[in-house]
Amino acid sequence: MDIRYAAGIIDGEGTIGIYVHSTASKKGARHPSVETVVSVTMTDKRPIKALHKKFGGGSLYLQSNPNKNHRDAYRWSLEGPRALALLLRIRRYLLVKRKQADLAVQMLRRTVGMYRGPAPLTQKEISTRLSMAAKMRRLNRRGRPLPTL
Repeated sequence: MDIRYAAGIIDGEGTIGIYVHSTASKKGARHPSVETVVSVTMTDKRPIKALHKKFGGGSLYLQSNPNKNHRDAYRWSLEGPRALALLLRIRRYLLVKRKQADLAVQMLRRTVGMYRGPAPLTQKEISTRLSMAAKMRRLNRRGRPLPTL
C-alpha cells in the first residue's frame, strides 16, 4: 500500500482522536487518562486489511451493525508509538485531518514511552492533556462549524 493512498483513506474514512478515560489508582482514587487513536472503519475489508498489513495495529475486527439496513463494518486502529510513526509519515499528505494529526502528534510525543510508575501526573499536565482532548473533540465535531464569538 502506497503511503499516499493510506493517507487518503485515513483522511476520508478515518478518525484521529484523543479520548479521555477515568481510571483508578491502586489506592482507589479516580483520575483521567488519555488515549490517542488513529482508526479507520469501512464496509470493504480490503483497505482495512491492507492498512493492517502495512502498519500493523492493535485491533482489526468486524463491527456488527444492529440496523438491518446497514452493512457490518471492519475497523482497524493504532495507538501509541505505531500511531505516532504513522502520523509522522502521512501528515504531509493529509488535507482534511492535518490539524487533528498535528494535535495527536503533540499528545503522543507527551505520552509515548512515558512510564510514570507510582508518581502521579501533575495537575498542570492533567489539565494540558484534558485541554488537548477537548480541542480534538472540537476539531472532530460533525456538521456545520459553530460561529466564532
